[in-house]
Amino acid sequence: MLEIFKSKFFRTIIICTVSMLVIIITWKLYQKLLKWQKGRPIFIRKPHDGTKKLVIPNKDLPKSDDGYSYSLMFWINIDDYSYRRNEWKHVVHIGSDNSGDDCQPGVWLTPDKNDMLIRYELKTPKGNLVKHNNKIFKSLENNYNMKHYYKKVTNKTLKELKDISDNMGNNGFTAMLNKSDVNYNDSLIVKTAFIKTKDIPEDKLKNKTDVDSNFVTFKYQTKNVSLSPEASTSIKDPTNKFSTLIENMPIKRWTHVNIMVNEFSSDVYIDGFLRRSTSFASLIKPVSGNMHVSERGGFGGRITQLRVYNKVSTPDSARVMYNLGPDPPTLPDLRNPFGKFIPKVNFVVQVDADADIPFLTADQYYLCDDELAKKKSKEMEKSEGLASSKEWLFTRSRKLKDQKTLLKKSKSSFAEFCKEEAKNKGQFTLIDYKDKTA
Repeated sequence: MLEIFKSKFFRTIIICTVSMLVIIITWKLYQKLLKWQKGRPIFIRKPHDGTKKLVIPNKDLPKSDDGYSYSLMFWINIDDYSYRRNEWKHVVHIGSDNSGDDCQPGVWLTPDKNDMLIRYELKTPKGNLVKHNNKIFKSLENNYNMKHYYKKVTNKTLKELKDISDNMGNNGFTAMLNKSDVNYNDSLIVKTAFIKTKDIPEDKLKNKTDVDSNFVTFKYQTKNVSLSPEASTSIKDPTNKFSTLIENMPIKRWTHVNIMVNEFSSDVYIDGFLRRSTSFASLIKPVSGNMHVSERGGFGGRITQLRVYNKVSTPDSARVMYNLGPDPPTLPDLRNPFGKFIPKVNFVVQVDADADIPFLTADQYYLCDDELAKKKSKEMEKSEGLASSKEWLFTRSRKLKDQKTLLKKSKSSFAEFCKEEAKNKGQFTLIDYKDKTA
């Protein structure tokens, strides 16, 4: 029996068995670690210039464990406060395009102040209350509607009326004001108002004049509005139902930002401590789209350790991540273990782009080509209907206005912008975003 244990064949079997067990255990540990890392990827590992844009494809973003919750964190150093001082400065957002109109979440630095604004996309319609002078809802002329779809309130300030309307679903309201009331600010006391409690389909506005009173209707506008504060149609959120404002962000030093978001609320930690909590008005929309960093000139500073988790991290982890600092020890990227050994090459491919090829069309709204825009609008009207065509044209008009405003601030002309667009037509660049963090 001892001779069997001492035999070379038996030792070989033992060595092979142990080796196989080590390989299997190592492989399982690797797979487990890879799964853990895929749920917590690091997209920027070294300081990245805040003025240089970066796009991270949606396929690389982790999918939320419960379909909603996530954590986004990064280190930021705002070292040039004067850069684009009077403008909104984009930091990062995840959304359908680079505008930030729909974002989950979106992060901006405010003009003039060292504050940070964070916005979230909710499932409820987003929009603004728009004022219409000498107008009322047509439904107000019907006694049945007055009884079942309206609430009459008296002697409330305009702000109180807006808050009541907001709590009732933002269906709008009509205010009866004195003829002497000229400035419609939030502190104005309204003698009588009719707040719509439910949506009434096809309820249009109609003219209404009176000898003793001015009728002013505030209607909730949901079309062609934007979550981005940079946009001219940006929605307002005075009660912070989908926004978080972090005041007095430190400058000229590294600051850790940790945004933890679940279905109905968010917690924002700055340097490991809870700075602000926000309760949402409704369920959030799931994360979708690419991640955009430093769009439209970005901000004066640097960003690093940009991470997204597929669930809400624990409060203790916020402190841990802060204590690790902006250059923490990290595991190599197991999703691309041989990336550093593969030569990195940027390809610029020239093709004939006369055809309308979706992945080559950077300018989806043809800002520099009115004829193509008209053609696109007519095609959309045939395929999707007149309403979609009008909405597309309105969005194009707004984006054109915003682009010209941005060019004016940067002292560039629209002609130069269009010349650059024409120059780049038919080209696309294949660049691994990880290269930019090296």
